[in-house]
Amino acid sequence: CELTESRPMTEPTAHPEVPWRRILADVPDALIHADVEGVIRAWNAGAEALFGFSAAEALGVSLDLIIPERLREPHWVAYRRAMARGATRGGAEVRTTRGTHKDGRKLYVDMSFGVVKHDDGRVLGSVAMARDATERYLAEGIDQTAAYLREHDATQMWSDLRQQVEHHPMRTLAGALIAGYLIGRIFR
Repeated sequence: CELTESRPMTEPTAHPEVPWRRILADVPDALIHADVEGVIRAWNAGAEALFGFSAAEALGVSLDLIIPERLREPHWVAYRRAMARGATRGGAEVRTTRGTHKDGRKLYVDMSFGVVKHDDGRVLGSVAMARDATERYLAEGIDQTAAYLREHDATQMWSDLRQQVEHHPMRTLAGALIAGYLIGRIFR
């Protein structure tokens, strides 16, 4: 089977010594395969670590399990379109999107998507590789906020914000919350 639209994967029969099952199971990124209906059919340890659901909880369940409710409708429109077309719109492009953790946290997730096809060309479903981008995304937001504050002659506020963030045990989250609070005060 092909795992991407552009390049066929080396067939296991061509290299029987390659441990394909172990590679897919042990890759550190989340690997998720869903059938054409969007039902999860493969879920590796990386997916479990990222989203918090065990394979037993995820397999046989709709992708809605990890998609925030407000994004479900546009997700399914694009998913059905990709299944019908046999290709994703973005190709191999990695996109930052939102996901939902088992504990209810909203995550920022870097994902790449592909359409899985049988050798005869039939679409079998989708595959996604994902990794957590929450900390990076929030840090970028803090950096943008800090640049704004510096640009608007808020030197003391920037210094106070920096000091509070550097000494807080949850630096990234604390920085984002503090920055949001300060911006709210500026624009009141």
